[in-house]
Amino acid sequence: HEISVTVVQLAQACSIVANGGFLVRPRLLADSPRIPPQQVIRPETAIMMRQMMEGVNLWGTGKLYARIPGYTSGGKTGTAQMIDPETHKYTHLHNASYMGFAPVTNPRIVVAVSAHGASGMAGYGAQVAAPVFATVAAAALRLYGVPKDLPETQPVASASASDAGANDLSIAGIDSSVPPPLVSAEDSPGPNPGGASGGRRLFFIPASAPSPNQVSGPKVPDLRGKTMREVLETAESLGMDVDFAGSGLVRAQAPAPGDVLPVGEHLRVRFGN
Repeated sequence: HEISVTVVQLAQACSIVANGGFLVRPRLLADSPRIPPQQVIRPETAIMMRQMMEGVNLWGTGKLYARIPGYTSGGKTGTAQMIDPETHKYTHLHNASYMGFAPVTNPRIVVAVSAHGASGMAGYGAQVAAPVFATVAAAALRLYGVPKDLPETQPVASASASDAGANDLSIAGIDSSVPPPLVSAEDSPGPNPGGASGGRRLFFIPASAPSPNQVSGPKVPDLRGKTMREVLETAESLGMDVDFAGSGLVRAQAPAPGDVLPVGEHLRVRFGN
């Protein structure tokens, strides 16, 4: 349910992606010695991760809360159940977090947010930590005088599929003239019908806007029979948060394959041998 790292370590991990694969040691004091940057992941890997993390803010868990007016951004939400040290059982309190960077093509800032003890359906990383990221990042970019890379009139927070408009798609390198269906990576072994080549699709976009009474969110892929690693890779590509139970291969999932996962909800997966 959680990984025990400090917020500074979380920000440092995010900065590796923002810095093109270079590890820059953080300094908490102005007179601390500077350590030369180290390349720890390949630049192409860092660029791919930037695109994936941008997808989180375009049509994943951060699309309603983490987007910054006038700027592209990328990041990842996190929601960890907190454990009671006395009963040694998980509680209904969360450590809600978000880490992100902006702008996407030439990142200038990294912001990591952690809210300890959030509760309820509104206590997830998307609802609690992502808005803090958007507010702090917008102020920092303005203070640093970073030029905007998105039109001022672009909508920022909307539950409709219009968030995946032409401007967003052009940033992600996808042609918006032929939107691909919302399916899992396994259902698309060939080239992206929207124009991206190489048989790999980083982003998944609804083909049409939902009706006013329709639940908004990504469609759930069929995960039955898959390993935990395969589930993680598929869920990450779709911007979904997953709750796990058991071990082995996937035996059951909720929502069912093809159903819509409402924004802010977690996909629940049960493994078995």
